[in-house]
Amino acid sequence: MDLFGRELIAIDGTFIKAVNSKARSFTRTKLEKLIATCDGAAARYLEQLERTDEAESATGADASGRAVLEAKLEKIRERKTELQGYQEDCEKSPTGQVNLTDPESVQLRKNGQSTTGYNVQAAVDDKQHLVAAVELTQDGNDKRQLDPMAQEAKAAMGYGAGVLCRGKELAGAEVKLSFWSYNFKRALKVLGVHELIRQMREASAARRAAVAA
Repeated sequence: MDLFGRELIAIDGTFIKAVNSKARSFTRTKLEKLIATCDGAAARYLEQLERTDEAESATGADASGRAVLEAKLEKIRERKTELQGYQEDCEKSPTGQVNLTDPESVQLRKNGQSTTGYNVQAAVDDKQHLVAAVELTQDGNDKRQLDPMAQEAKAAMGYGAGVLCRGKELAGAEVKLSFWSYNFKRALKVLGVHELIRQMREASAARRAAVAA
């Protein structure tokens, strides 16, 4: 049974959340900010300790206040040491990130939104809406996934450049894109596919005109 139409392939990606909260997800930038916050807090507590010492010397007051401040300062130092350990892990990580609950997940950003999880890519054939290929990736850039996903979809449907089906060259199968960059031109040429981009450009132009009005 020939379930694939092999005429129109839609490729797109979506972010899925991992079982890993943002509080347990660290990047180099985030760690630098957290360590700076620890340094600032430690400096404030040291200043308070100094004032407490001066007050105790002058008045002979109870030293319980100093004990409380020293306990807080010790917690901050422990937290800084922990964060510095995560920094070392970030340097060793291929993604430059550390996620404590789900180590393989990453922080991803799209349209100003941040998600700790994965980028799921899918290629769907138009005939029966069957999934021809699906991949889970740590790369949040959909544009970079076009080439590998198109290659995988073509392989899964059993054709490559020059193979004929229904009198059509399957290398001419259309790939409908939900994203665009000039780097795609080379990939599309190599893959032997072409994009349905004119309608997207017209729709984008119409939206811009509506906003300007």
